[in-house]
Amino acid sequence: LEFGEAYVDDLWGAEDIEAENFRDAAPDPLAGHEAELLQHLHSAHDDQMRTLCGLLGERTARACSSHQPTAVPVALDRFGL
Repeated sequence: LEFGEAYVDDLWGAEDIEAENFRDAAPDPLAGHEAELLQHLHSAHDDQMRTLCGLLGERTARACSSHQPTAVPVALDRFGL
């Protein structure tokens, strides 16, 4: 993969990244296990995932009045879900 520039924009801000720094960055240690961990979270920790829905507060009632909301983990890295 060859590229000339990289740019990251996330919760912590936005920043240009030098191509060499991007190339030399260590991979996320969870990357190789992400799918397995997500499947485990979804199948074995349904109560905890439901608790995440509770964090929506009143937004849950407005957005999901016709059904019980669910949380499904879709991504996981060293910084969290």
